[in-house]
Amino acid sequence: MDQPNDLPPGASPETKPAKAKAKAKRAAGPKAEASPSAQSREVDLQHRQVTLPSLQGLNGYASRNIYVRLDTQQQAETCRNVLAGLQDARATLANGKFVRSPADVFKYALEQLGRTDAVSQS
Repeated sequence: MDQPNDLPPGASPETKPAKAKAKAKRAAGPKAEASPSAQSREVDLQHRQVTLPSLQGLNGYASRNIYVRLDTQQQAETCRNVLAGLQDARATLANGKFVRSPADVFKYALEQLGRTDAVSQS
């Protein structure tokens, strides 16, 4: 075999560096500076209050895993907007980590709901 051992069969040596470069770009995350159009756009911070039903005193298994794919563009945009607001407010999770991802938005909301339930029961 005349191909290097670290490449899968059929892959040329040129495909590996291109994939590595793309992976490194994704890992680097967003650029430090926002685009000019994002910088010139005004944003409005809003605080929203939502009422949700919650049953207390339940026994049994509570799953620690959720897998979510947002159904609509509106859900995705709302999640993005809430994430940006929480990041702007430098919100942290109960474990002390900053809210940095859509998953953290859900964790943060659940922590706030749990805290509210604990306060309202007293």
